[in-house]
Amino acid sequence: MLEEQATVVSVEAGAVWVEADRRKGCERCEAGQGCGGGVLGKLIVRRSSRVRALNQLPGLVPGDEVVLGLDEGLLVRGSLMAYLMPLLCMLAAAFFAEFVLQSVDLAVAAFGLFGLGTGLLLLRAYSYRLAQRGEMQPRVLRRAQGINAGCRVQPVN
Repeated sequence: MLEEQATVVSVEAGAVWVEADRRKGCERCEAGQGCGGGVLGKLIVRRSSRVRALNQLPGLVPGDEVVLGLDEGLLVRGSLMAYLMPLLCMLAAAFFAEFVLQSVDLAVAAFGLFGLGTGLLLLRAYSYRLAQRGEMQPRVLRRAQGINAGCRVQPVN
């Protein structure tokens, strides 16, 4: 399970909107011992991202720190589909034009572009189906444990 810490921005029935700071890398990257994602994140100015997450925890309010989770198997499968489906459709259409129809190069290229477009449309339909079922949506796993986790600061008047 992939986990990310985020701050609750708003609460609705069965879900919360959270904001995660995307400028931070993992602890090793921040220390300069990892892949360099933390250094790259400091160079590139990125805004925080807001995400809707499914929630079963009672009593969450805006400002709470939570841990989100996403099944890594779903992420790998989604990544493979995103990269492989358009590529395989493009190659299949180009090979069909080349070897079955024995077309000229321009027709092979046109068939390849047609296959790429078809693969992108199939990918869009697949991702829409996943979105409807809520499979690719992160879930709130637990409240975050840390120095400020669970601390609700009251405004001073």
